[in-house]
Amino acid sequence: MNYRWGQLSRRTVLKRAGAGLSAIALGPSLLAMSQPLRAAESDSHTPKLTMTHPTHSKLVRKLSALAVCILLAVPGIAVGQFWTDPQTGDTWTTDPQACGSRVARGGESWVKILRWTDPQTRGVWTTDPRVTGPRIVGWNCSWVEILVKHVIHISVDGLRSDAITTLGRQSVPNFFRLRDEGAFTDNARTDPEIANTLPNHASELTSRPIFGSEGHGWFINSDPGSPFNLHLLKGEYVPSVFDVVHDSGFSTALYANKRKFEVFDRTWSERFGARDQTGVDNGRDKIDTGFIDGDMPTVAREFVTDMGNSDYTYAFLHFRHPDSTGHSFNWDLTPGSDYLNAVVDVDGFLGEILALVQSDPELFNTTALIVTADHAGELGTDVHLVVPEVGLIDSGIIPFYVWGVSIAAGVDLYELNPDTRLDPVRSIPSMSAPVQPIRNGDSGNLVLQLLGLPGIPNSTINASQDLDVSLTP
Repeated sequence: MNYRWGQLSRRTVLKRAGAGLSAIALGPSLLAMSQPLRAAESDSHTPKLTMTHPTHSKLVRKLSALAVCILLAVPGIAVGQFWTDPQTGDTWTTDPQACGSRVARGGESWVKILRWTDPQTRGVWTTDPRVTGPRIVGWNCSWVEILVKHVIHISVDGLRSDAITTLGRQSVPNFFRLRDEGAFTDNARTDPEIANTLPNHASELTSRPIFGSEGHGWFINSDPGSPFNLHLLKGEYVPSVFDVVHDSGFSTALYANKRKFEVFDRTWSERFGARDQTGVDNGRDKIDTGFIDGDMPTVAREFVTDMGNSDYTYAFLHFRHPDSTGHSFNWDLTPGSDYLNAVVDVDGFLGEILALVQSDPELFNTTALIVTADHAGELGTDVHLVVPEVGLIDSGIIPFYVWGVSIAAGVDLYELNPDTRLDPVRSIPSMSAPVQPIRNGDSGNLVLQLLGLPGIPNSTINASQDLDVSLTP
């Protein structure tokens, strides 16, 4: 592939530079170019990167090194060999295979992970060693194309894993398609303390537990109304997957089936969202499109229509029907039960979404789905509680399916992650367990991992984005 930096848009150049970095500093320090670069405006819209005069090279290199040192001086999030700067969203690594000019920090040699968008194909390429696929060499770096450009994150309220296996592939063919063609587990976990709707959905969106200094703090299962939001209850700003996608210049959407999800739309709204400090300022409203309606078919069909028209980079979609039916008629796995029929209804809407992905030229072969649940329900009852001490654990056992381009097919997620995740069998591990199970809270950072974006600032679940969903080593 022929990379031509001269065709980068203003937005892309500023994204590459990061908050506070000039395009002059970006070139030589982070791409390890043999010659310095400068940003020269050819018109009001498209800056070109051109060669500077040799006499300026020492000054440019000094400015580059100074800019990098300033970035590293900002407190960040150290997770293994990867470090995310919460101010800029940039990710740095000690991986020896990553290329670029290195700086020393804490006794380690760090290099910034780069992204580049091909202006002609709109393909997104990165130097991130965690992204798998064929690589090419350019600017003395090894680049790989990020194949996933859209992620649809679906949370099915009140879904028991064994409802899917009880129904079988003839009754829920689309759930089974996700299993056959994707990586999955029927033994993921909710938060170990509370198996309720809003607290666990907050975990899905922030990749944080509910309680403790590292938690998001939203433990109530209702929306008190404006001005209440996650930041107010926590006492500090709580970033989300919406923040990272939006601040990186991409589109976001939230489609929910319960009115109380307005708390999320409010939390990351123009009024309460944080200032965008990642490159170009895209504003405080982190959710571009929000749609909330109590009727599941309405939400599903509105989403399919809008996704087909807008091709969101990240879309969160919530289905309520299994939960509502479980509360009204019990979590009942008897053939023909109302609860199982509700799961069949969700399967039908999954089919519509899969059909859209397969038929839309923009979404086809560029989209991944994550399907999980906020909680399950206690069999034969109308409640969902996690109290292991008295044997109430079923509500905390949920499915976690990942499907789409570059995703391993028909493989158990615990088999793909033997070193970083531990199958809990029938236990409810605490958040302090040395090796964690797969949790619904993995979702937020997995979305960003698939899109090649850095993790959610201050997150602790899948913070190192190490949940492997691909067979490629």
